[in-house]
Amino acid sequence: MTTTIASNKTKGGYPWRRFFARSIDHGLYSLLWSIPAYFVLHWDISEWVVRNIIINYALMILVEPLILSAFATTPGKAIFGIRIKNEYDQNLTLLQGYRRVWGVFGHGYGYGIPIYNLVRQYKSYKECKENNQMDWDFQNKLQYIVNSKALQLRGAICLLCGIMLIGISFILPVAADMPKHRGELTPEQFLENVERYARFHNLLDEDRANAWMWATPPELTIIETNGVVTGIEFEIVDGNQSDIRGLEHWIRAYVVSFVGAQEGVNFWNLHIARANPIREFFPYFWFGWVHVSHNHTAFGIEMIYEIDADWEAFIVPVDVRFSMRKIDTTDNTENK
Repeated sequence: MTTTIASNKTKGGYPWRRFFARSIDHGLYSLLWSIPAYFVLHWDISEWVVRNIIINYALMILVEPLILSAFATTPGKAIFGIRIKNEYDQNLTLLQGYRRVWGVFGHGYGYGIPIYNLVRQYKSYKECKENNQMDWDFQNKLQYIVNSKALQLRGAICLLCGIMLIGISFILPVAADMPKHRGELTPEQFLENVERYARFHNLLDEDRANAWMWATPPELTIIETNGVVTGIEFEIVDGNQSDIRGLEHWIRAYVVSFVGAQEGVNFWNLHIARANPIREFFPYFWFGWVHVSHNHTAFGIEMIYEIDADWEAFIVPVDVRFSMRKIDTTDNTENK
């Protein structure tokens, strides 16, 4: 059954279908920005809450009229069998599309202004439930055409798409975290991997407000054979708290840059899978440790760190030793 909601206001406006359809569209707009941000610009935008919201709205305003003009629907609306036509049963012109999306942005989302945004969404829900159309359709004399067949199937598809979009949003940062150079690394390639990781995670941003929280990178010794990196190590002797504050971030940079470059390693088995080397090996420094020693092997790399500290002293002497080296994996089962 197909229902055409004409520009004269009657009853029923499918508010929940509209809401979930637009949620899917917003998820796609987010991907449209996130994928190039992570993989082309190599920016970690996972904490850009306000900027991401602004960019998402901007993409909605710019892209949605083009899609409606070409297809009379959007991906989210298509899932629920929704089409938007003008009063002559034609696809919207670009001008009509921009007028409509600006009405959605202003009247429906309150121009993205916090709190007011929620107020407008609630009022829009009530208006949609009580009337046949929203003002942005009614004022522009647009038709809101809804196919009510297979509603349960459409809901299941919407749920599946929502789960996939959420999953992708979590995967993108760790996928972008993988090193640029893979396989056998020269010292220069390894250091470029480390710098790339450091820039992605803002470890080199000396102007940030919490710069005092981070240790300077330790002086590395790179072990190489025939120009190929086979190990790295560093040692801090009689250091203090400032020498190890944030040191775990640099150790993580070295693990990702070296272990992540090995054959067969991908974002899943490096970051996400159970018993991945980041979770199994990655050290967490905290006040109260006296002696810690840990050894872990993954993907043919042996990783070792040791910490010795006397936390009862006023001036805290601390020794840290860290190393990674390739081992003979002929008879070794990789720790994945």
